[in-house]
Amino acid sequence: MREKDKVLVAFMKMEKNQMFPLHLSVCNSRCFKAEIEDESTLWYLRYGHLNYKALKILKRKNMVTGFPNVDRPNKVCKTYIMGKEQQKSFPNRGSRRAGKRLDLVHSDVCGPISPTSLGGNKYILTFTDDCSGKIWVYLLKGKGEVFDKFIKFKNMVKKQSGCFQGWQWFDLISIFAKTIIKPNLNY
Repeated sequence: MREKDKVLVAFMKMEKNQMFPLHLSVCNSRCFKAEIEDESTLWYLRYGHLNYKALKILKRKNMVTGFPNVDRPNKVCKTYIMGKEQQKSFPNRGSRRAGKRLDLVHSDVCGPISPTSLGGNKYILTFTDDCSGKIWVYLLKGKGEVFDKFIKFKNMVKKQSGCFQGWQWFDLISIFAKTIIKPNLNY
């Protein structure tokens, strides 16, 4: 191992177990020192910017051994100020991306769940309409049922909604899934 200026920092030799133990020898010892102007600020920082009133309670109730008297400094903590600043709100466009019902449907398979349901189901399949937020839930005994439930969902929604726009994609997905995915399911 070498530094940027090609100075050797450590030498490692591979052992029989194919591990590289690192044995360091320090060439130049360097020490860095951080200084805090007062002990109150040091304890304020050690306790993760805990307010000074709470630090005084720690001292008064002897909750920490060797805890010094803490006085509030005159300067303001920059980190504290940054934490109290308000953030800009998110755009008010809404989280939905679809303009019409069933233009965009999200799907997810969850599981295996434990314990299984009373009917012996281990998986949950969901379809969520992005525009309306409506969710359809199917319980599955195994992942191999996903395709069949998808076809069932597609036919049911097509029949009930009367929304035939954009269903060409569903038909293409059905054909793709039937010919490519279904034969290769090994669950």
